[in-house]
Amino acid sequence: MFTVSMDRFAYGLPDPQEAPVVAECAWCGREIYGGYVMDVYLNALPKSKDKRKRIAAPNSDYMHVECWEECADTFGLSKAERDLIATIEEL
Repeated sequence: MFTVSMDRFAYGLPDPQEAPVVAECAWCGREIYGGYVMDVYLNALPKSKDKRKRIAAPNSDYMHVECWEECADTFGLSKAERDLIATIEEL
């Protein structure tokens, strides 16, 4: 027969290291676990042969919010262009 442990440390919060990976960041290539991300229309970005301006994960349309700011600054996008190319979403 099963009994419930009365130890207050026997059952804890879920381990954040076991969070499922939702997507991969197109700019830095790191994993995205959830929360707010930028959904970016990558085909609208200007083409460049500069290595800094290459996309790390071209199969993903998501970026961390911080990565999107860095990406937009690198490409020299205006505020209006930023609003057209990317939208914020919650995963």
